[in-house]
Amino acid sequence: MSSEPNLAFRRSKRTGLKICLGSAMLAALFGYGVVAGSYWALAVPVAVGVMAVLWLAFWVGWTISTIDTIPPEADPYDSRFAKWAGKAICVVSVLLALVFIAGVWESSYWVLAIPVSVAVLGLLLMVFHIGWAIATQRTTLPAHAELEEGVSVERAGETQSAGETQSAGEAEEAV
Repeated sequence: MSSEPNLAFRRSKRTGLKICLGSAMLAALFGYGVVAGSYWALAVPVAVGVMAVLWLAFWVGWTISTIDTIPPEADPYDSRFAKWAGKAICVVSVLLALVFIAGVWESSYWVLAIPVSVAVLGLLLMVFHIGWAIATQRTTLPAHAELEEGVSVERAGETQSAGETQSAGEAEEAV
């Protein structure tokens, strides 16, 4: 019995090494394709991402349109509209997938540029929101923060250390 955990550990290590090797090989192939100026080096990763998002949209629409029971919390909810909305999500995601596949097949610049632009702008918007939250928040600690023993924190011109509070000027005078 003691060898079974060891066997599982060895298998998981081998699986991890295979994943690392596969990702390194794909990264090298991608890098080579980009350096060589291959359209497909960019089209394949974008296509995988777009198709994954469209598959998720289809799955959500399918789930909405095929659900049999409505939970009691959703009593005022109109299930007929939900069924049609779910079917619409399915149809739109299939149509977008077909248009995207046709565009990739025709080597269209825009079929890659639009999803990449949406992803990049989405990421930049998230970074902007994080920066805005940091810039507009007065402090990251609550005013009544309990400090652990021996930990000092400087905040808004004050130095706090293990329950004592003094201004930065008082701290300099004490030194």
